[in-house]
Amino acid sequence: MDSPASNPEDPLRAALLREVRALSRALLELRYRGEIEGRMLAWFGFLSARWRELEPVLEEIARSPPGRLSKRRVKRRLSEVEHVDREMVLSLAMGPRALVKPRGDVAPTLRSRLKGYLPMEVVTEEGYLDPDVEENRLARHYWDHLEGDARRLAEEVGERDQALRRATPREGATPARARGFLLNHLLLKRLEVLGKRITRMRGDPRLSFLREVGTPDMKKVRLPPGGEPHLLRLLQSYNRYRREAPPRPHRLEIQRSLDDEGLYNLWCALKVLSTLIDLGFQVEEERLIGFEEETIQVGLGRGVLARLQGEGRRVDLHYRRTYDKGGPYGSYSEEVEVPLSLEFFKGTSQVPSILILEPRYDLAYSREVFVERDLLRLHALRDAIVSLSEEPLRRIVEGVYVVHPSRLEALTYNGLGEIPLRPGGGTEGLRRILRGLLR
Repeated sequence: MDSPASNPEDPLRAALLREVRALSRALLELRYRGEIEGRMLAWFGFLSARWRELEPVLEEIARSPPGRLSKRRVKRRLSEVEHVDREMVLSLAMGPRALVKPRGDVAPTLRSRLKGYLPMEVVTEEGYLDPDVEENRLARHYWDHLEGDARRLAEEVGERDQALRRATPREGATPARARGFLLNHLLLKRLEVLGKRITRMRGDPRLSFLREVGTPDMKKVRLPPGGEPHLLRLLQSYNRYRREAPPRPHRLEIQRSLDDEGLYNLWCALKVLSTLIDLGFQVEEERLIGFEEETIQVGLGRGVLARLQGEGRRVDLHYRRTYDKGGPYGSYSEEVEVPLSLEFFKGTSQVPSILILEPRYDLAYSREVFVERDLLRLHALRDAIVSLSEEPLRRIVEGVYVVHPSRLEALTYNGLGEIPLRPGGGTEGLRRILRGLLR
């Protein structure tokens, strides 16, 4: 599983990862539902068709396993050997290991050589049907890939099912949402059936020999001429799997370079965006989610993370925004950078009202830390960012707050404060501040 660099046993980090995935899924459904649904359905149809081709081929292989006649050296008890070959004579002459007294007449030379003893076990050659042939390698390789693809699709569809379940009570069960949920849930059930069929065949003891065969060189796969018809169908089906596959559903991955602090910043940004959507804002654009060929990357990048419209306002959500003396608003003194800022533009105004959030990944965050370390700095930050196009300079920061995952009670006064914000907890403090700005 994708996992940002940190302590994997940290329960808070694990909860953050789960909620980042859930919040990202909700955002994806809001903006890309049609494409996600279409890819999942097309990929399921393709995998089902390929399994319908492979399943009878595996049954034929189980009934009549392909192989080549070969020889191997094996150890056998002397009493089980029916003929003497070179390997057996060599093992007799090797010397006394696990020796027993011979019975019956033994050649005098051997008796002299071994001083009256014969080995209990000897090495001999025997013929056998070697299953490690190209046909079986291809069958196993194809089977493994289909099973892995079906399992990964089931994980993605199951995660989407949970996201749709959470979204329905919050957003309301419109006909389109109800249809999307039911269609996805039906797809999940059908994937469970497909998975059980594949797993059940894995348990067939007649096919256990496939576990021992090697991996084929797929650039050189050639089946013997004049082979069985079902083996020809195997190769044809595998070629369809390789060449005719529709675009795979995107896998959701979280930016791997994030440490705990970065992951908490990402979670806070998604939580703020989700809260604004709940308050009625519409997402016009966002840069938290990036599409690659087979993955959806969720992460943070400096600059505008999202732009929303609602309540007669435009809201820009920034990450690591730098305020300086350039433009109609900024810092009147030295340049300052803030972790998360929301800029609320009303009507056609070029100067926003600003809310600044400072995520702090600190489970032990306390009132003493806030008062002694943060309060004066937040006060200075609030006063530093102003409208530079007016005289006298007008303060435009409506609030500066430290957000943290500790269980401390929220403290806010005159636009400054600290707000607890943690996975599984409420967002009442954040909602109250946002509603205050929207009045």
